[in-house]
Amino acid sequence: MAAIVIATPVHAADKVGEAVNITTQVRGAAGNLAKGDDIHRDETIRTNVSGVGAFRFEDGTKLAVGPNSSVVIDDYVYGGGNTVKKLALGATKGTLRWISGKSDHSAYQIKTPSGTLGVRGTAFDVYIGRNGITAVTLLNGSAQFCGV
Repeated sequence: MAAIVIATPVHAADKVGEAVNITTQVRGAAGNLAKGDDIHRDETIRTNVSGVGAFRFEDGTKLAVGPNSSVVIDDYVYGGGNTVKKLALGATKGTLRWISGKSDHSAYQIKTPSGTLGVRGTAFDVYIGRNGITAVTLLNGSAQFCGV
């Protein structure tokens, strides 16, 4: 059974970054997604039980999506240069690793079924279980979690 990462754009939206590492087959609306391919605002990234993908946003933020995960690039508002005013992700299941880029810390937000994670110049891992329970492992920096 082949591992698959699926990236499905809801709209033909603005480019916000690119795939920097795909360790399995990746499919999007236009077919296979490979290293160097664009990712877009409103795009959903889904992985199967063994799929993994790594992405870099225009401001330098890094996102790794682990197996059996679903993440949506909800909002991405350019701030001028290589920064953003807002970068919001919706993570509904699975795992992800986040490493903040060059933008102001208040620009970043991760929404989960359990609440919203405000990022403060940091790196962290997130796990979201089947029941929506969210666990965050802070690797460096700081973050604030507000429950629903």
